[in-house]
Amino acid sequence: MIICSRDEANKLIHDDTNLFKNDERNKDIIDYKIEPIKHGRGAGVENLTEGMRQLIAEEALVSGRTIQDIADEYGISRDAVNAYKHGATSEATYNQPNANLLEKVIEVKDNIKTQAQNKLLLAIQSLTDQKISSAKAKDIAGIAKDMSSVIRNVEGPDGPTFNNSKVLIYSPRLKEEDDYKVIEARE
Repeated sequence: MIICSRDEANKLIHDDTNLFKNDERNKDIIDYKIEPIKHGRGAGVENLTEGMRQLIAEEALVSGRTIQDIADEYGISRDAVNAYKHGATSEATYNQPNANLLEKVIEVKDNIKTQAQNKLLLAIQSLTDQKISSAKAKDIAGIAKDMSSVIRNVEGPDGPTFNNSKVLIYSPRLKEEDDYKVIEARE
């Protein structure tokens, strides 16, 4: 396979120095096909609406399907699905996400997080003192380990965060003797 322009392809195929072509055994074999390189949106493919991007992003986050399956279903690239899932409209705009799309992605992720937290609280509430006291030491150790992981995941690696405010207090500069006027007193 050779990637070249149409002119270069014709020159290579019809050139008298082409050893493959000049071999009598290959006279009937020479056949070529010039295919355009497929990249970008492609001819006749419309730009997706904002609503469609949001729908694809939500499906990529919630459905559990592979990115390739979603891309095939909507006739778009895997890169596009991945970008929508992160709030961007393309791979090139990952660092400048689309505000509306990002808002939808955050909404979907918050919904997932809320559901997970509700299930977690339900699981914690079902661990009664009676169940723990009748459990084996190995099981109790596992419960303690799992609960510490839950706390770490909820609080984050640096412990609890409140509002990340910083209070800076500056002390005033002390005045020196040179800062004052000198008044000479007579005796």
